[in-house]
Amino acid sequence: MQGVGSVSLLTLKRKSLFLGANHGAVCVGKTLDDAFSKVAWMEQACEKAYYTLLAAKKQ
Repeated sequence: MQGVGSVSLLTLKRKSLFLGANHGAVCVGKTLDDAFSKVAWMEQACEKAYYTLLAAKKQ
């Protein structure tokens, strides 16, 4: 079984952001502004997904 650090490194070789189970979001960019833009995008995507699931649960 691989540790969190190993899995994170393997993922970051292919992607610039991911959500780690029980470890939160990890985002990297060419600049700090680029990384923060990715964080903002991820937060919006997660918020939309949360509200979509919440609305489906109420039906």
